[in-house]
Amino acid sequence: MRLPPQTEELLDRSHEVVFSFAGKPVRAYAGDTIGSALFASGRRVFSRSFKYHRPRGLYCCSGGCPNCMLTVDGTPNVRACVEPVREGAVVEPQNVLGSLDRDLLSIVDKVGRPFTPVGFYYRTMIRPRRLWPLYEKFLRNVAGLGRIDKHRGRTTRYDVEHRRVEVLVIGGGRSGLQAARAAAANGERVLLVDENARRYGNEPFEIVAPGRALGIYEGGLVPVDAGRLLLRVRAVRIVVATGALEQPLVFPGNDLVGVMLPDGARRLIRDFALKPGSRAVVLAADDRALAVIDDLERVGVAVVARVDLREHDPVEISAEGRSGRLRAVSIDGVRHQCDLLLAAGAPQPAYSLLAQAGARVSYDAARGVFVATALPPGVEAVGRVAGDLGRLHPARACHGKDGFVCICEDVAVKDMKRALAEGFDSIEPPLPAARGPAARARDRDRRSGRRDDHGAAAVAAGVTRAARRPRPRAGDADVDPSSRGARRDDDVDGQVAQAALLRRSRRGGGSRPPLGRRDRRLHARQAARGGAGRRGVPRTPLSESLWRPEARACPLRRALDRRRPDHG
Repeated sequence: MRLPPQTEELLDRSHEVVFSFAGKPVRAYAGDTIGSALFASGRRVFSRSFKYHRPRGLYCCSGGCPNCMLTVDGTPNVRACVEPVREGAVVEPQNVLGSLDRDLLSIVDKVGRPFTPVGFYYRTMIRPRRLWPLYEKFLRNVAGLGRIDKHRGRTTRYDVEHRRVEVLVIGGGRSGLQAARAAAANGERVLLVDENARRYGNEPFEIVAPGRALGIYEGGLVPVDAGRLLLRVRAVRIVVATGALEQPLVFPGNDLVGVMLPDGARRLIRDFALKPGSRAVVLAADDRALAVIDDLERVGVAVVARVDLREHDPVEISAEGRSGRLRAVSIDGVRHQCDLLLAAGAPQPAYSLLAQAGARVSYDAARGVFVATALPPGVEAVGRVAGDLGRLHPARACHGKDGFVCICEDVAVKDMKRALAEGFDSIEPPLPAARGPAARARDRDRRSGRRDDHGAAAVAAGVTRAARRPRPRAGDADVDPSSRGARRDDDVDGQVAQAALLRRSRRGGGSRPPLGRRDRRLHARQAARGGAGRRGVPRTPLSESLWRPEARACPLRRALDRRRPDHG
């Protein structure tokens, strides 16, 4: 439902825009996004989930979730909540068989869900191997990503511009504006970048909005995505004021259409003059999120229940729906009829740019958030991204097994419990241990052809390092079990003999050392039977043929000098 004109709305009601959605015309105002225009026309289901094809509606209204991904003018996976409307644009739903409201593939959620746990395609669709192409094609057609038109060429032009400023401010909130104004007052050349389309006054600095900083690189380089323009900004000082992100709560039914983040409902009201619902329940853990109650009551939304998670921590929360749409919310056994649920936990600082720039990020267990503690030179953080979040309370463990932890990939609590039961303890593999300065210096010397002091002393003493001997395998007939794990004598003659053996095997005087696991097993069986190699040539014992001569780094120029013919 469209509201009367609001003070901060981004709409130009004097200019109408018409585009099509699923073959039907949709009217909008200039300044609308595709998502807000569809919401104003009565559309509530925008997409289907990645795996189970559950109906999904607007959630964050900031481009941070997959709930509103549509195909726009042939481009798949466009987040409709931040995509501006264009005259004559063709918008189509994706990842459906039928229509958004009646998706035939939703049978996966109703019938096949017990048979499709997380990672099922890695365990149940690998045999027989020759049928994997069919499995792969089926999974690609069912998976929740849009399809690319292979025959469609490039229809838009993208330009690149270079800018040099003294201060670059990323984020146009209250802290970002204060930092930009202070720098401009000191006479510095300032550029402010904000990913949201906002209305600014006459500011004494340049503003790029909407624009998204893609990263912070060496030399103060920050690429900025400004639609069809890519800005390559060089700045002496970079101020990050990206604020904080609202964290979803995990409970059964948290993905129903009608469950939103408080900031998402606030954007619908203030920016696009839309009434998000009729009866609302608000669950929040900070003052900013709870302030959305004033906006709801101002536009006529009845708030039937409000819970400050810092004061009252519910034991049980569950949402009920019909046909994927919210109908009621139960909090500690008390049922509330509603069509809108605004739920968010403690906000999380949006530290991704700081971490990418090299900042050290640590976990604050008392508040349940990650905070950047050590910033690289030339980079500053102000406001909520620096940890200025006020009084917070970390969220409790969720209850039930049907709550979705990740709405992007349809990962529920029961999927995580199953992964833990299978032995997984992290969502990412551990990073390798960092090498110290001495090890890095030795690597540089080795690449440049120089030896360190230890290596030079070893060569002077007539000692060379032997190549590491592989561990013997069961079935190696010529390996003494009592000598397993032993190393070959570190002598020059042994290295020369190994090199000669390798050269002889490659000329046909013996077998070429097998490299793959299958080759090693075959070689071991033939050695145990005393068989011959190909063309009747006796095979070299496995324990000897796997030896390699020591390889040393050689500068490229020296190697080229050896290969260059002498024309003198």
